[in-house]
Amino acid sequence: MESNKTQNWYSDLIRDCNNLAERFGLDDLHMDELRNFVEKIARNQFISGSKSGYRWAKQGGDKKLVTAPQAVAA
Repeated sequence: MESNKTQNWYSDLIRDCNNLAERFGLDDLHMDELRNFVEKIARNQFISGSKSGYRWAKQGGDKKLVTAPQAVAA
């Protein structure tokens, strides 16, 4: 299931890049450059977020969360 979500997300990203490139009238070379640029940024952000999330969970971040009733009482 997770693999399917990833594929849908990736397919949506590539489709949106293609649509944007077509709107701007880019040729195939520039369309590929745009798509590769966006994919590289998305991949780097995903990796960075995954590392941060892992580090947060490993340090017990979920136990440090403040719930809404706790925030109101404080």
